[in-house]
Amino acid sequence: MNEKEFDDLLKVEETELHDDKELRKKLNRQLNAHIFKRSLITLIVIVLVVAASLFGISKTMDHMYYNPNEKNTFTKDMTDFDFLMYIYTSLYYPELEYLPVSDDQHESFGFGHYMHYGKIFDKTKTLYWDNKYNVAFDFKRSKVTQKEFDEDTKYVIHGNQFIDLKHRPKDYEYRNITDEMREEIASLPESARIEVSISFPRKSLEEVVAFMNTYNDSDYYWIAMARNDLAKEDYRYSYTPCGISLTHYTYPQLNEATKKAYPKYQELNRDGDDRYSAKELEDSYKTSLEILANQSEFVDMMYLDVESKLEDVKKNGVEAMGIFADMSKKDMVQFMQEHPEYSVFISDVSLSKYVNK
Repeated sequence: MNEKEFDDLLKVEETELHDDKELRKKLNRQLNAHIFKRSLITLIVIVLVVAASLFGISKTMDHMYYNPNEKNTFTKDMTDFDFLMYIYTSLYYPELEYLPVSDDQHESFGFGHYMHYGKIFDKTKTLYWDNKYNVAFDFKRSKVTQKEFDEDTKYVIHGNQFIDLKHRPKDYEYRNITDEMREEIASLPESARIEVSISFPRKSLEEVVAFMNTYNDSDYYWIAMARNDLAKEDYRYSYTPCGISLTHYTYPQLNEATKKAYPKYQELNRDGDDRYSAKELEDSYKTSLEILANQSEFVDMMYLDVESKLEDVKKNGVEAMGIFADMSKKDMVQFMQEHPEYSVFISDVSLSKYVNK
C-alpha cells in the first residue's frame, strides 16, 4: 500500500465503516501492517546506527590504546611488543629467554582489548621449537596482566640469587662457601656440571671476561650488574639486578632504522674460548637499557625502573656483582679453592653436560 492509498482509506466516511465490517477489518489489517513496517524500518535503522557507532568507538579505542599485535618498527620479524619482551627478559631473568609465536595465534576483541601469546623457556634446558605458547598477555586499555601455563617455566626471580658483596654485613654468612660444600662438590663424578649463581666483589667487565677465561671449561649465561642508585638500606642483603645475557636462541632481524638509532646493539652468543670483549658487553647492556627507556608506554605497563638504572650507568659506569653459569666440576672445585670469599647459589647439579634437562 502506498501513501496515497493509505490516505484514501483514512478519508472513508465514518458511516461506511460502521456499516461495512469487512471494510473495517481490511482497514485495520492494512493499518497494522503499515505500522509494523514503519516500526521495523525504524528498528533496523537504530540497530545499524548503534552498530556503526560501536564499531567506530571500538576502532577509535583500538587506536587510542596499546596494541601488542601490530607494528614492526624495530625488526623485520617481530612485533614491537615481542622485541621489547625479548630485551626485558634478557635483562631481568638470568635463566630465561622470550620467543615470539606465529602472529595468527594472537587475538583482538575490539575496544582496546587484545590477547598476545609468547613462549618463555629456560636456557639451561632443552628448547623445543614447537611454536606453542606458554605465556599469555591480556591487554585491556593499555593495562596488562599475564598468565603462565607451564609450572616449570615462569617469570620468577630467585630471592638472594645474587648478593652485592660490597654492601653485605660482615656477619652475613648466607650462601658462603663452606668446607662441607667443597667436600660435597669434590665427591661428584668428574663429568658433573653445577648450575650456579656466583656473587663476587664488584668487578669491571674486563675482570669478568678474565674470570670466564680462567674457568673456561664452563658455560656462562648471564652477568649480574651492580647498582649505585639505591637507598643505603636497600643494599643490606640483596636486590634484583639487571644483567647481560650471554646466550640466545633467537636473533631479531633489526630493520635499518633501528640499526641507525642503536648502532651498538648486538646479540651476545659465543661459546668456548671466544669470549666477548668488555666493550662489547658494556655496549650491549647500555643499548638494551636505552631501548626500553625510550618506550615509556611499555615501561609503565611492566612497572620497570629502567630509567634510574640507565642514569646510574651513565653517572657511575658499569660494575658486575655476579655471574650465572653451568660450571664443570673441575672449574667449580678450582674456583672455590681460589675464591672462598665469594658467595654461591647452586640451583642444579647434573651428571654430565650431555644430559637433556
